[in-house]
Amino acid sequence: MEHESENETGRSSRLSTDAMRSAILASLGLRFGVLLSSALILVGMMILLLSPDISAIQSTISSVLSGAEAVGTLKSLDDILSGVWQGDANAVVTLGLLVLMFTPIVTLFFSLVLFWKERDRPFILIAFCTLAILILGFFWSR
Repeated sequence: MEHESENETGRSSRLSTDAMRSAILASLGLRFGVLLSSALILVGMMILLLSPDISAIQSTISSVLSGAEAVGTLKSLDDILSGVWQGDANAVVTLGLLVLMFTPIVTLFFSLVLFWKERDRPFILIAFCTLAILILGFFWSR
């Protein structure tokens, strides 16, 4: 089944129902990822601000503002997840930032699958190259 719509030039374009559904899911995925990330960062900041240890707040804020690594920096996903379960504010904020970083990568992957299903070769190539650059950049920076 196809859906006909008009674009800004007034010409009609045909989109399959699967393509429309996939585009809507990608949009919802981006929104969900950003909202989840924002919620995690907000919860982490609230944990930090409600902490009775004022020196922890001062050292975290000063390390963030100076760009220096915080004492006891979280180095692995295991460190982050165990810190989240322990209620560590830095771990919760870090998890929120990781979710924010990976949200567009996951969406780009699903867009690549969508373009593959539609057999749209130029967009397959563009999405694949963009995804490869993001993944290589992530691992290269380590």
